[in-house]
This record gives sequence, C-alpha cells and structure tokens, in this order.
Amino acid sequence: MQFKTLFLAAVALASTSMVAGKWLPTSANENYWQYCRSDGAHFDTLHACFQAPSGSFVRQVAGQSGFTGYLGSDLNHFVVTYEEDTTLVGTKYIVNIEFFVVPQPGVNDPKCAGVTVLEKTGRKNEGIVIAQQTVCKGDIMKLPQQMA
Repeated sequence: MQFKTLFLAAVALASTSMVAGKWLPTSANENYWQYCRSDGAHFDTLHACFQAPSGSFVRQVAGQSGFTGYLGSDLNHFVVTYEEDTTLVGTKYIVNIEFFVVPQPGVNDPKCAGVTVLEKTGRKNEGIVIAQQTVCKGDIMKLPQQMA
C-alpha cells in the first residue's frame, strides 16, 4: 500500500513540474516588436516570430503546450521565446520549435529555430507534417493558410 501511495505522489509531483504554455504580459520593452524588428531590444536572442492566417490558432493554444511568448496586438503575430522544449498545441495543429545557434567564425552567430507544423491525426500530440522551416533572427514564419 505504501508503494502505491508513493507512486501516486511521484506522478503528481512530475505532473506539476511540467511547463504549461504561457502568453506573457506585454510592456514597452517586452513585446512582439522588441523581438521581431531589427531595432528591437531582444532581436539578438533565441526566439521565433510568426504570422498566423488568423487569431484562431493562437486562441486554441494552451493545456498541453510548453512555451512562453508574446502576442502581437492583432493576435495574428506572435513570438515564442527560447525554452529547451517548445511546443504549441492547438485543437487541430501542433507547432514544434527547436532553437539553435549557427556557429560562423568572425561574425555574430545567427540565432535560429527549426519549426515543424503538424496537423493532428487523432493520436495525442502526433500528426502529419504540413510545414517545416528554419527561422533565423529577422525572419517571420507565415503559418499555413489552412490553420485559419
């Protein structure tokens, strides 16, 4: 009986340590444009900028997601900031993001993200790839129109 109780407690602790998706509050220094515009204060950091065909995908993201980011004022634009495991899970689509730096001797190393967009197939967090793109600082990935 003690083993069963210990196991349930361990599962509960593991569940509470998981990162949930979070849109952060914006301010003059912390917002979409400070990351995604070349003169922005956070332009030279690991992040990925996006333009969605509508705000509907953004409104669906939560629950099983693991990310932090800022919404643009129109809800069609958003930036996801660096975290080791970054996933935005919506009702029909999943966006996986892997951040990395491309080493180039003698230049400021480009900070990039490999983005994979999946259309869910019914299995939990699995799907068919509908878009893949490498997004480096200065790039804004346009999400597929079917995500509207």
